[in-house]
Amino acid sequence: MLVTIGRLSARVTTAAGAVVVVVARPVVRKVVALVLDEVDLTALVRDNVDLDALIANVDLDALMAKVDLDALMSTVDIDAIIGRVDFESIVQQVLQTIDLGAIIRESSESVTSDAVQNVRTRGSEADVAIGRTVDRLLRRRPHPAV
Repeated sequence: MLVTIGRLSARVTTAAGAVVVVVARPVVRKVVALVLDEVDLTALVRDNVDLDALIANVDLDALMAKVDLDALMSTVDIDAIIGRVDFESIVQQVLQTIDLGAIIRESSESVTSDAVQNVRTRGSEADVAIGRTVDRLLRRRPHPAV
């Protein structure tokens, strides 16, 4: 008789559990939906979750491996992005950080220095050529190379 009561008790418990699941599940879902309608989840997360700590634990390499870049790029309007870039401001900032005058002075000094060196070299070569020509005209013997 105890075995029969035990089996009966197990069946009742199982049946009661099934009834609770069937009845409680829709009730719980409805209650959760009503609560979520009343709660600002964004504010709840913003106020109670350390987003920096959460993001610090994100494996960006694994995340990027899941991104379909071809699909992403097909949905991105590059022209619209470029249109929003303030190139004039960027150029102004770059020009403010560069001493353009110094660059021009250095490059012109370099060009001037190269030009002077070339004139000196050509002058020296011309001097040697004229000396050889005069030596030939005067029928002098060539000087030994120094």
